Amino acid sequence: METRAVRQTVINADTDVKNDTSITPENVEASKQDVWAAFAAQSSDVEEATSKANEELLAFVDKQIQRMNNKVQFNKGDISLYELDQALATYEPTLFALIALYEQAKADAEIAKAKYDEWYFDKYMEIRNTYNTKDVKNAQWLSAKEIEATLFKVYRKEAAQLKAEVIKTDGQRSTMERLLKSWESYQFVLTTMSRNVTAQMGGSNISVDLKRPDDNVQGW
Repeated sequence: METRAVRQTVINADTDVKNDTSITPENVEASKQDVWAAFAAQSSDVEEATSKANEELLAFVDKQIQRMNNKVQFNKGDISLYELDQALATYEPTLFALIALYEQAKADAEIAKAKYDEWYFDKYMEIRNTYNTKDVKNAQWLSAKEIEATLFKVYRKEAAQLKAEVIKTDGQRSTMERLLKSWESYQFVLTTMSRNVTAQMGGSNISVDLKRPDDNVQGW
């Protein structure tokens, strides 16, 4: 059985039959085809919204990775004691900054999800209360699936934008979580390097570069 929402769509389309206001089976069928053709010709709101969100997410990920590269990048060749000391000295401040960024990204993701849920249930009740009224027979009421389908058809653009925001913020949260875990593992690398340098300094046959990486004094 056709729902009232679908029937109303067809009725609205019937009024737009080209230069012919007579109601005939041919015109009704033609109007139906025009309706679905128009739907098919429309650009996907989901694709447009998610494409924009993905671009913003990739830019966010690239920025954070570049920032982390600057924290772990050593000069080529042997690692100087100065570089190692700097890495050890800046480890905890960077860790604390990552924790703060992760918690912010986590909160943003939760807020975006909460906004989507609030919007969805608000629009769901709006559609249900509009179509499933006392003056309509229960047999003609929209089912839960039909209410949801009508919701996403009527508010497709808004739904796409809110869902894309959920996807983007969850991706940002995931990125910061991985960077935080990687940085926590990096502590083991620094500790191992420190032990190796200490062992090298204790040996007589291995010299350790003690100069700053920006020192260019001749003879060093």
